Amino acid sequence: VSNKVLPVSKTTVRRRRSEAGLGSYIAAEKPGLRVENVAKRLEWAMKYKDWTAEDWKRVIWSDESSIWIGVNPRRQWVIRPPGERLNPKYVKKTFKSAQVKVMVWACFTGERLGPLIVCDEGGIGADEYEDIIYDGLFSLIDDLLEPPDDPETIRIADENTFLFMQDNAPCHKAQEILDFLGEYRVPIMKWPAQSPDLNPLENLWTEFKAAFHK
Repeated sequence: VSNKVLPVSKTTVRRRRSEAGLGSYIAAEKPGLRVENVAKRLEWAMKYKDWTAEDWKRVIWSDESSIWIGVNPRRQWVIRPPGERLNPKYVKKTFKSAQVKVMVWACFTGERLGPLIVCDEGGIGADEYEDIIYDGLFSLIDDLLEPPDDPETIRIADENTFLFMQDNAPCHKAQEILDFLGEYRVPIMKWPAQSPDLNPLENLWTEFKAAFHK
């Protein structure tokens, strides 16, 4: 193999790249997966591959997200003349003292939106998460389990009524939380690790943050 460097300009390389139908893009971000993660994700996909849209509407999707108050973390594009990079008209302002991180939790299902809960400062442990479930998840479940027309009928929830999705955050997997959900007969979807991209709520967070900072 020759180590000779060919005298090719960047312009020529870009032109040849375009002729080959190739473009230059920002790399997509995806979770880093170990072999066991891949296997679990495939197992999850195979389990639900035949579900219909009506089946998926029964899932209660949930997630937490952090929001920085006072700063928009998204890139801001500007159109400016050359050499004007630091002109105040084209600079994105940041205010360090105004940056406050807030954690929020939300859930939704096919037909209904659950509440958006602003969490207490200091992160979310099992005790805080139990309060979130009680105030947030159970209020949505109450809406889903509307009283039957016959007052003598008792409605029992199972996986055919709804299925609660939560990821594998430590506070979600704490034994007291699993016992708490079991006590209230909440069926839980078994979630593969390193799979935020499978949760449609992640897409809503993107839209929510854009609207929030706007």
